[in-house]
Amino acid sequence: MEQKLQGVIAVVLTPFDKEENIDYSALERLIEFMLSKGVHDLFPCGSFSLGPLMSSEERKKVLECTVKVNRNRVPIIAHIGAINTQTAVELA
Repeated sequence: MEQKLQGVIAVVLTPFDKEENIDYSALERLIEFMLSKGVHDLFPCGSFSLGPLMSSEERKKVLECTVKVNRNRVPIIAHIGAINTQTAVELA
């Protein structure tokens, strides 16, 4: 799918709890807040979101949560960069 990027592309920061687990409730609230403010795209799991420090499974779950909450309202740009090719291919 080819589409021009324009407008506000929001970096979706990944919230963690005290035990360093992803806080999915906080993530859902953050995404809803961003959408309510009129962002044009969501960008989860990038460098500022600590994506490269998360496991592949955690990154997939964050993306699944983002897709679920977004409900096709705006495009999602999934960060798939990784330290090794195998992980990047798995995430793609």
